[in-house]
Amino acid sequence: LAPLFSSWLASYRHWLFACAASWLMIYGLTRGYSAFRGTSILRLGNNNQSDLASVIVTAIIITFGNPHVYLDTLVLIGTVSLKFEESEKVAFALGAVSASFTFFAVLGYGATALSGIMQSPFAWRILDAFVALVMIILAFFMLRSGEWF
Repeated sequence: LAPLFSSWLASYRHWLFACAASWLMIYGLTRGYSAFRGTSILRLGNNNQSDLASVIVTAIIITFGNPHVYLDTLVLIGTVSLKFEESEKVAFALGAVSASFTFFAVLGYGATALSGIMQSPFAWRILDAFVALVMIILAFFMLRSGEWF
């Protein structure tokens, strides 16, 4: 079964890269549109304390109910990993895991530190424009990796 799947994957590899690039491009364009409109703003709510059970349930829902978890992990990272050989895949996996830990740590602490600044619509426009640029650049490189040009 593995050789059959491997040959199928090799023949459809460039289409997987195209699908991942399409996802990135669409997401980048929506962020670009949001930056152009400039209507996003952060509104802070009341700081009510929650019990441990509701925090755990919320974390589980956000983690496993989030489609980005599956799209980013399985589609994007999985597709990029196809271009590496066996020994390189281990290094890629370790790099992906360490990048994920770093990203979420910075995201958590950065969100707290920047919560005051992000109440400005201008700050959201800058963030949306930056995200749009990064997603479109990643889509370009994904198409290149899939040998579309």
